Amino acid sequence: MKGELLMKSTRIAVALTAALMVVAAAQSARAGIMAPEASSPGACPAEVRQAKKCMRWYELNEKNQPDACVPRRMYGEKCHRWYSVGAPAPKPVKEEVIVLHGINFDTAKADIKPESIPILEKNVKGLQAKPNSHITIEGHTDFRGSDAYNQGLSERRANSVLNWFAAHGIDRGRMSAVGKGESQPIADNKTAEGMYQNRRIELHVK
Repeated sequence: MKGELLMKSTRIAVALTAALMVVAAAQSARAGIMAPEASSPGACPAEVRQAKKCMRWYELNEKNQPDACVPRRMYGEKCHRWYSVGAPAPKPVKEEVIVLHGINFDTAKADIKPESIPILEKNVKGLQAKPNSHITIEGHTDFRGSDAYNQGLSERRANSVLNWFAAHGIDRGRMSAVGKGESQPIADNKTAEGMYQNRRIELHVK
C-alpha cells in the first residue's frame, strides 16, 4: 500500500514538474529570454546561464528523437551535445578514417622522411575538398619501448604530420593531433610485418 502511494505521489510530482516547465518556457519566450537554438552551450552567454534564464536543453546521446533524451539545464555544463527543446535532431555525422601506412620516421624520432612525402601529398587535395570537416590526426606506434615513451613519440609524430599539412594549405584550426602510443594495435606485434602495420598515422575526418 505504501509503495503504491509512493509511486502515485512520484507520478504526480513528475506531472507537476512538467507542467511548470511548460509554463516557464512560455513565459520565457514571451519575455524574450530564450537562448537561440545552436549546437553549443555558448549560445547562452555566461551571465544569462548564471541568472538561470536559459531555456531547457536536451542531451541527445546520439539518439535521433529529442523526446528520448535526458533533459538538462543549459548552465549545467556537463553535456557533450546540446539542442534546445523543439530543435530538430541532428543528422548523424559519418566519420571517415584514412590509415596512412608508410609515413616513415627515423627510429625514436618524429621527423618525416622524404620518401613519405608523396603519401601526404596524395591526401592534401582530398582534405582541402572538405573545408568544413575537422581532421583528428592520430599517431600509433608498435610495442617496442615503454608505454610512456611510445605515448610521447606517437604525439610528436602526429604533430609532425599536422605541421606538414598546415604548411601545405590545410587550415591549422581544422586539425588536432593526438597520440595513441601502442594502445591500439591492428596487427601482431610479434612479427616485423605486424609492427610495420601498427606504426601508422590515422586521419579521422568528420
